[in-house]
Amino acid sequence: MKDKKYKLITISDHVMAPSGVGTQTRYIVDKLVSTGKFQIIALAGAIKHQDYTPQKTQEWGDDVIIVPVDGYGNPAIIRQLLDIEKPDAIWFMTDPRFYEWLWAIEDEIHQVCPLIYNHLWDENPFPKYNLPYYKSTDYIVCINKLTYNMLKENGISHCEYVPHGVPEKDFYPLEQNKIQELKTKHLSNELKDSFIGFYNSRNALRKRTGNVMWAWKLFLDKLPEEERNNCVLALHTPPHDPEGQDLFKVAEMLDIRRHVAFNDKKVEPSVMNEFYNMADFTVCLSSEEGFGLSSLESLMVGTPVISTRTGGLQDQNIDPDTGQEFGHSIKADAVSLIGSQRTPYIESHHVDPKTAADKIMDLYKKKKELGAELYKETVAGKVARESVLRRFNLPKIQDRWVEIIEEQIEIFKQKQTEDKLVNLIAI
Repeated sequence: MKDKKYKLITISDHVMAPSGVGTQTRYIVDKLVSTGKFQIIALAGAIKHQDYTPQKTQEWGDDVIIVPVDGYGNPAIIRQLLDIEKPDAIWFMTDPRFYEWLWAIEDEIHQVCPLIYNHLWDENPFPKYNLPYYKSTDYIVCINKLTYNMLKENGISHCEYVPHGVPEKDFYPLEQNKIQELKTKHLSNELKDSFIGFYNSRNALRKRTGNVMWAWKLFLDKLPEEERNNCVLALHTPPHDPEGQDLFKVAEMLDIRRHVAFNDKKVEPSVMNEFYNMADFTVCLSSEEGFGLSSLESLMVGTPVISTRTGGLQDQNIDPDTGQEFGHSIKADAVSLIGSQRTPYIESHHVDPKTAADKIMDLYKKKKELGAELYKETVAGKVARESVLRRFNLPKIQDRWVEIIEEQIEIFKQKQTEDKLVNLIAI
């Protein structure tokens, strides 16, 4: 008789969404299904759906049922799934403020199964207002070291650090002659030897896209005109995202429209790999950042990164074992305590655009001195790729997730059995 599969409910961005949460969920789901041990009901949130009919994919067949939901779901959906499906566990990911409703019914959930949380937090101080949620969760997996250390220091022992990862087959270095061809293909023949900065993050307030463009302007102002005309900042982001700024107007105000290129269309991983290879650096000046996948993807191809030393970004472009820096990890020039009614306080780390401009200039001079190919190999290159493959190895991350979920399911079942025995003895 075939062994019964574990039934797992996942709650996150849609598993086919291009967001960081969506892609990381997809990698974990894909590995779980490949073991042959799991059947997954994936609540697909964070987007506006045209159709709420449960869906299957050709790739996963009956092993994954995708259920479109508004937000990330609601108590009624969870209660229905608990009653009908009798899941072995609920796994969920992203910011705690989206799951207050889920923790509100944790006593009902714990009659059936454990809660496993893939958690991110961007900055200090420790969010005491989340403490009841942490205590109500069976196991917490932290995607950055800052989150893990904060939880351990504040008495949350049921946690561990498991970062994000990306497939090495999707992000890898290309030969220099191929990179020049790509610059002609995506930009123009005149720019095949150009200096290119790359921004691949959402155009949202905390990403500080305006500061990225401002830093680019300050960098350009230090160059002679003939050199300035050979520099392009490529931004793979929606210029008119309602959560961010009108980037066309920002470019006009800064008078850099000729030195920026926008692409807001979704592209395949192979094309994204081309973008990272074309770039001389990738920039991420987020004031708060749980992980920052664009940084990891860039280092996978050997392209250096300029980033704020905040949240998960600070785990990436400095190798903790060797101390080597792959670009520039910038300490904040200013820190402010921000918040809202739902998130009362969190530090916001800001980099002065002048500081970022100096770091861009440093890389520009290095490329000019060393030449295109030697520049990347000296600043990042193969050493950066080997470093992040060691520290953010996706197959190992996927394997660990399988172990964690199985372990937590079995621990919960054992506890249920023990509780039943205690009740029988009491009777």
